[in-house]
Amino acid sequence: MNYIVMDMEWNQPFSSKAAKQVNGVRLVGEIIQIGAVKLDENQNITDEFEVTVKPKIYTTLSGMVKSITGITESELSAGVSFRKAIELFRYWCGEEYVLFTWGVNDIPMLRDNLQFFAMGDSWLPKWYNAQCLFNKQTGNCGRQYSIDYAVEHFGIPESLSRHDALNDARYTAQILARLDIKSGIEQYDTSVISSAKIIDESNLPKGSTLRKGFDSKVDAASSSDICRTKCPVCGSSLAVSRYVQHGSSRLVALGNCKKCGFYAIKVKFRQTQDKRYCYIKTVHPLDEKGKKDLVLKLRKWSVARQYLAERANKTQNKN
Repeated sequence: MNYIVMDMEWNQPFSSKAAKQVNGVRLVGEIIQIGAVKLDENQNITDEFEVTVKPKIYTTLSGMVKSITGITESELSAGVSFRKAIELFRYWCGEEYVLFTWGVNDIPMLRDNLQFFAMGDSWLPKWYNAQCLFNKQTGNCGRQYSIDYAVEHFGIPESLSRHDALNDARYTAQILARLDIKSGIEQYDTSVISSAKIIDESNLPKGSTLRKGFDSKVDAASSSDICRTKCPVCGSSLAVSRYVQHGSSRLVALGNCKKCGFYAIKVKFRQTQDKRYCYIKTVHPLDEKGKKDLVLKLRKWSVARQYLAERANKTQNKN
């Protein structure tokens, strides 16, 4: 059996209102690049795959995607269709393999694209988040570490540019080659690295506050202490905006101290070793630009949460 490490890049609509919806999927990202690296059972890198996809829905590159990836529209115009790209990728993968990605975004995005373009996803094998294996086997629990951090941790030469699908897959493959993949797979479904995200209390982020002993995540989120936050400089109580949910286990708010300025307040929910729940609250100072950026993000996340709630209500009413 082979291990396939996959990474993707995708283009975005210019606004949330411009996102197209087909086949029950609201396409927030159209895949434009797929890169993959194959490792054998001995964790040796044996082959590479790369394909550029010509977009059909969002045909003009957003400025952010163009800036981050360096991909040009002329390169995209020479790409193949998404359907052809998937055919090539499946053929290259072979028969027996499992998928690895760094983080949890790529596979849901792939599934959305497959459904949007009326293509089945039953062929997708079991997949694993390489980030979880890295955290578990290097004692870096409690945070979602970037590829850059893992590359530096192992002293891997940084000769490739980032945010290129193949290059990011190469880096992830080199990280996995330094881990025990078989052991990681065996532990993945039975340990907390796959879902519960148990916190390592000895490795808390600097300047964080830990509160534990809750029976559930809901109980932790309902704690009145979450809104009681003091300025890390002068100790005064911060004026805290309404918290906005970002992801499945994080709340974010803007805090203001009349004397010292603005802060980003982030609350993460995790399990402790006794299988109960806790939250970790961190407070980061913001300059004027950081404050404006956070305000925009909070608005964006709030709109997204509202949309998902409305979509869920419509689905429930139909049923």
